[in-house]
Amino acid sequence: MPTIRDDRLRSILTGIGIAMLAINMRAAIVGVGPLLDVIRQDLDLSTTVAGLLTTIPVVCFGALAGFAPAIARRIGIDRTILVTMVGLTVGIAIRLAPSIAMLFLGTVVIGASIALANVLIPAVIKRDFPNRFGLMTGVYTMGISIGGSAATGFMVPLHESGLGWRRALGILAIPALVAVISQLPGLARNRQVTTSISDRPSIPRLWRSRLAWQVSLFMGLQSFVYFGMGSWIPTILHDAGLSLESSGTYWAIGNLAGLPASMVVPILAQRMPNQRPLLAGTMAIWVVSIVGIMVAPASSPLPGW
Repeated sequence: MPTIRDDRLRSILTGIGIAMLAINMRAAIVGVGPLLDVIRQDLDLSTTVAGLLTTIPVVCFGALAGFAPAIARRIGIDRTILVTMVGLTVGIAIRLAPSIAMLFLGTVVIGASIALANVLIPAVIKRDFPNRFGLMTGVYTMGISIGGSAATGFMVPLHESGLGWRRALGILAIPALVAVISQLPGLARNRQVTTSISDRPSIPRLWRSRLAWQVSLFMGLQSFVYFGMGSWIPTILHDAGLSLESSGTYWAIGNLAGLPASMVVPILAQRMPNQRPLLAGTMAIWVVSIVGIMVAPASSPLPGW
């Protein structure tokens, strides 16, 4: 029978795994953006084909996310999370192979792994941290922001340091591997809990739910905006005359700007009866930012840059 100490250790390891996985939830995808021109020229790819490197994961999100609850019910949510962590690590490693086919295969594996994790991680947070749901959600979203910022800010310098773009992207396997290792003790105790998934409404009920469609549309559109901008902002800035390094740094700064909100907003949302003002404010900031980039992409927001 698990003791209080076992439960505490399990919570700590779960928290580490969630944080490490969060770092790669966006980094493994948006990290490609600043290097897209380099990859395209190195592999002699067309702009359309190169764009698939950032489009494929988003397609995976839409196509595979619905399977996550069924897989979790069948093999257990903890094992499913471990599979996503292993898949993410393997996908990043596959991209190291000197082959265009392996580059795209690794991208598919990464997209599939993140698609499942996107659905299951909130359920794990709710299950393991019921009294700190807002705080842990903030940690999770903050990890996503930090990972995305680090990836976009450091990929070009790492590439230009002599690592090359493949090994620069391969460094992202480190936090994914740490996430895998952190979950092995819990798996060894074979403690599988699936309440958070099995209590969800059935798929037929969701198909008839107006709210489910609204939430799905909102989440799909915000993912489309984020990954679309994350993939092409560095390229847009580079085409406007900025260096590759500066272009990646600008997008990294944009991610870091949202770091305080990533921590505070989930806690506020948990305490507010209506989260619509938060969503409206967030969308307004996105609109202003996108219009600004389209109108004056080379205008520096920082003195001296």
